[in-house]
Amino acid sequence: MKKLANIFLVISSGLIFTGILFKNMHWPGASVSLLLGSNLSLLGMLFYFIARYRDKSNVKVATYSVYFYFFVMVVGTGYYSAIAASKDLLNGFHDVNVQLEKSNVGLISMMQEGHNSNGFKVYKNIELHKRMLISGGSVLGLGSKESMTLEFCDARGIPLMKDNLDISSSYFLFSDGGANGDKLEESLKDLRAKYVISLGEDHPVLFSRIESRVEWDGREITWKQELCEHLPMIAVLSKLSLIQNQVLNCELAMQK
Repeated sequence: MKKLANIFLVISSGLIFTGILFKNMHWPGASVSLLLGSNLSLLGMLFYFIARYRDKSNVKVATYSVYFYFFVMVVGTGYYSAIAASKDLLNGFHDVNVQLEKSNVGLISMMQEGHNSNGFKVYKNIELHKRMLISGGSVLGLGSKESMTLEFCDARGIPLMKDNLDISSSYFLFSDGGANGDKLEESLKDLRAKYVISLGEDHPVLFSRIESRVEWDGREITWKQELCEHLPMIAVLSKLSLIQNQVLNCELAMQK
């Protein structure tokens, strides 16, 4: 029992440390590693106390594995708490997203036609992406907005996974080789090219070019990386709603 407790505590410490590292680097899999490590640590501590209860003379009050486990927990959770976004900040992103969505509904009501245009198709496709993010990639995200809100949001309509740093990156950058991000990027590039032809390059409602940028150190950041990398899911929702708003403004400008 003592040996089993030590094995569980060492493995769980490694998983927790890996999860914290992945959280800091915003790599996918961090949440799974933290959850698995935390559950294994509970089993390890349970086996440890059982072993000590059976034979106190053979099981010390604290072994090296226990010291190591608590070191990882205290240092790791303290560091993660320091870098994690606050609840108020995340709720602020939600408030912005709600206002943008209200604005989008108002813009749609002003459209006399064009509900089958390419721009409106892109708008609806982005809406599907947003539902998939809120649902964490669940097939339930494909259902009605009302049912999805009841399942994956709290009583105020705030997504339960608002602070998750893995969902958006996994969905746009890694799922199916980044197909979701590539398709969205290409559709916006094509749509912008059509708007340029109709409205002109300098039209005030035309959204910015969909292109990569280069950091000061020479590292290239793709458009889809800038959309979702290093960001909590609720922030990505706000950025997607803003893109929808820009698309609808272009559609209205084309009708004038």
